[in-house]
Amino acid sequence: MLEQEISNYVQNDMLSVIALSLTLMLLLAIYALYRSYRSNRVRLLNGYLLSLSVGVLILLLTTLIIMTANEILIVIWLALISVLGLGVLLISIFLWLFLIINGIIMWRRESRNLANSLTLILGAGLVIYPMIIGWLSKILPNWLITLLNTIENLSWAYLLLNFIAFIFSFIILRLIRPKYDKDYLIVLGAGLINGKTVSNLLASRIKRAIAFAEKQISIKNKIPYIILSGGQGSDESLPEGQAMKEFIINEGLYNPSYLIAETKSLNTLENMQFSKQIVQDHGWDLRKGLFATSDYHVYRATGYALFAGLNINGLGAKTRKYFVPSAILREYIAILMQHKRLHLIIFVLILLISLSSGIFTGFQTNWR
Repeated sequence: MLEQEISNYVQNDMLSVIALSLTLMLLLAIYALYRSYRSNRVRLLNGYLLSLSVGVLILLLTTLIIMTANEILIVIWLALISVLGLGVLLISIFLWLFLIINGIIMWRRESRNLANSLTLILGAGLVIYPMIIGWLSKILPNWLITLLNTIENLSWAYLLLNFIAFIFSFIILRLIRPKYDKDYLIVLGAGLINGKTVSNLLASRIKRAIAFAEKQISIKNKIPYIILSGGQGSDESLPEGQAMKEFIINEGLYNPSYLIAETKSLNTLENMQFSKQIVQDHGWDLRKGLFATSDYHVYRATGYALFAGLNINGLGAKTRKYFVPSAILREYIAILMQHKRLHLIIFVLILLISLSSGIFTGFQTNWR
């Protein structure tokens, strides 16, 4: 009896130490996340720190629930964790099917180009790659199969961790709610249909900015200027900024006196740079602005805004649901390409580790 009491006391004491340690880790992670976000809203580090915070929080809650010794509470918590784990398992099993179906829908409803084929390519790759590895394992020596498997596992792990960090960073950014005190709004251009007509995607960006402007007018009675930013592409008969302005005027959506067309920019960075010049020319407060774009594009566009010296947030216009997976993949790839050197170094390290693993296996199996 005494031994049991001593054992319970030691166990509770250990759990208390673990709970205290996890609490300190959680506070440090949240503080680091706060400092990182204040420094740069669109760095992947924010996503890593949020992931760490969520993971530590789950461990802390698990420890505290065990400490209560309440069987009902423990069973409920284990059931929640099991449901979460089952969800992750089902996603990993059927991800290939979802991606292929989404890719087919994209091909049917959108133009058939590489950007719109990303989900189809990835889904097909998830099906074909294991078959290729299974076939190679029958004809290649063990050390080479070990090398290939190590490259595959480490690469997938690295890309998946970065993707999770990207999603968490994206979520953090979307949680920000702008104040209704803006001097200006920037609408980022997109391609025109047949070189002259505002597309549904571009119209959604325009209407998102106007919806915010109208709400600000109703709340603060302050009318913001709307800068319609977009130059003329090689396949367009007029600048996107001009097309957007004409669209708004023809539809009677906003006061023409508060519309400004920026017609020189050819990419998102130039959207921000040339729009910033307009803001400065009019003497408006650079900090009191927003930009409007498609919801999936807000994260990367925020990075361009900061790079151009515009410390402003974005408004996300809703996108058709079937378009979101492909768009998110495209944005993720674009984010990775912004740090090519870092990722190249990481993949070189993965290759070196894989080579070491393959050589070690070769020595153990006499290179069979």
